[in-house]
Parts: sequence; C-alpha cells; structure tokens
Amino acid sequence: NNINQDDERIVFVGTHSPVELHVYDLSGNHTGPNSDGDVDLQIPDSDYEIIGHNNFAILPDGDYRIVVDATDSGEFDLEIETYANLVSENKITYINVPVANGNSVASVDYTSPTGDLTLAMDSDGDGAVDEEVQPNAVLDSSTASDITPPEISFNIQNEVVTNSNVAIDFT
Repeated sequence: NNINQDDERIVFVGTHSPVELHVYDLSGNHTGPNSDGDVDLQIPDSDYEIIGHNNFAILPDGDYRIVVDATDSGEFDLEIETYANLVSENKITYINVPVANGNSVASVDYTSPTGDLTLAMDSDGDGAVDEEVQPNAVLDSSTASDITPPEISFNIQNEVVTNSNVAIDFT
C-alpha cells in the first residue's frame, strides 16, 4: 500500500460485479488493469486491489475520471468514499446499475461529493452517452459512518387469526 492512511485524505473507489475499474487523474495517469493483464499504478501514491469480482482503487485526495468497463452483462455497484485520518467524510453509491453487455462503459468525473455526480452510461461502447444515472445515495460524514442497524418494533394485536389480514402501523 503506497498511501499513508493515518494522516492524509484519501479517495476510496470500489466496484462490485462484472466490471473493471479504471481511474485517471487530470494528467492522464491511469490506475487500474492494463491490456497486459497487469495493474497500472501511474497515479502517484495510488493502490489497486482485485478480490474476486470486486475492484478497489485507493487514491490521494484529488480530481479523477472514474471509468467502469463491463466485462459481461449484469449489474454493478460503484462506491466513492472520501476519508480524512481514516474517518469517513462522505460516501457516494450507485447500486444495481444495469450493463447490457461486455461493451458497456460508465464514467463519472469526480471532483467532490458536492459536484456533478452523474454517471454517464454508454450501453454499446460506441462512445455516445445512452443514459445518465444519478447516485442512489450521497452521504455526509455522520451518515456515511453510521453502521448501526435500525431498530424495528411491531405492535400487533393480542390475537391474530390464521389467514387473516394484519394492519401494521409504521409510525
């Protein structure tokens, strides 16, 4: 790992499912898999990991073009999270984004969690944007680090008859 995560701001990008993750900085440096089957770490102080169908790029704070290149049809998730001193500052998620085939490409120009987070989808790989996808969630520091599951309780009448309707009030 090239980044000292204890005292710097970092950008963590992850993808899940049938895609490859590529990241480019403003100088055109690439972090991600290359055509030789190796991984480029051209962005200074970057790191890249592949675990099964999951790809992770760890980058110094900055502006990036994030490209998700489909390897098959299906759906993918994309997460972009910024940390300061190992504490999550924000998290952007795109969940279950459909990819038509192995030619599909999605990209987003990431400058900040408050910038334009539109994911441009090119479904057939012809270079033209076919669809624009907005994130499912943009979380701030308090919600991005919330890992406490919600508490759910039900007030059910004392007697429930089998095969009957039960009204549940979620207030």
